[in-house]
Amino acid sequence: MASGRDGKSYARDIALDVANYAKQGIKLIVCLLNDYEIRSIGCDVKKYEIACKRNGIELFKYPIIEMAPPEDVA
Repeated sequence: MASGRDGKSYARDIALDVANYAKQGIKLIVCLLNDYEIRSIGCDVKKYEIACKRNGIELFKYPIIEMAPPEDVA
């Protein structure tokens, strides 16, 4: 189960979701959440990373603080 921003719970499967992204031709996911935030919505960080790798999707993790400007990537 994953928690939505609306406070409701949703039955999600990260491996299935990522596999569906790959079927649609997605090659890159830019994730702006930190690991704590990912876990707080009910997603296992390692399973997320593994699902991306298995499906040939690059997972670029660039966590930013909500409402704050992002730091320099370089």
